[in-house]
Amino acid sequence: MAIGDEVIRESSTCVERVAALSATAPGAVSLEPEDAQLARELIRLCDTLPKAPQSAALDQLLRKADAVLAARGEAGYLAGSAFSVADACLLPFLQRVDLPTDAAALRGYLARAHAMPAFSRTVVDSWWWWW
Repeated sequence: MAIGDEVIRESSTCVERVAALSATAPGAVSLEPEDAQLARELIRLCDTLPKAPQSAALDQLLRKADAVLAARGEAGYLAGSAFSVADACLLPFLQRVDLPTDAAALRGYLARAHAMPAFSRTVVDSWWWWW
């Protein structure tokens, strides 16, 4: 994505820019999180994961997300009571990793996300569909 002379490569940065616009655009639903500090922390944890299928950092992210969601209850999102940048940044990643078997809140969150047409239309069965 390019904005003026700036080229943005990180998807989380793109999402954060859209969120900033959503907060000021007439009629737009804001993507700004209720808990901005938590949103930044979760996005940072996701953005800095090592390129490995399993790691202590991945386990930390999954456990933190599960604990946050468990505390928020069945209707909660990662950084508050509404869908925000944290959800937009982490959902595409979370639906592609193996979740801990005891991460019930995280599993419920992903099930709710897959029931949302705006998200479910973006999910493909195989990431190798272009071959």
